[in-house]
Amino acid sequence: MNILVADSSQVYNHDDWQTKLNIPFRDTGNGIKDNEVSSLNRAMDMDALWTYRMAVGMRTRGILRTLQPQDFIQKVDPLRIRNIYDQ
Repeated sequence: MNILVADSSQVYNHDDWQTKLNIPFRDTGNGIKDNEVSSLNRAMDMDALWTYRMAVGMRTRGILRTLQPQDFIQKVDPLRIRNIYDQ
């Protein structure tokens, strides 16, 4: 939502969320092994995860409030899609 619709950076990139959440990697984690999932579950700061989730929700609602009906039919700029991969 942040990159594709609002052309802004992701909430995760603000306020040092990776450190706060105690996450050892920046990617989505889709390729991690079972033992790495267990480690992540033990290490992650659950209070920080809740706070992060709330920050994402607030940012998403803020973006949605700015949209007009015609915004929902516009195609996404390919440069914004590329920006997702770059982040």
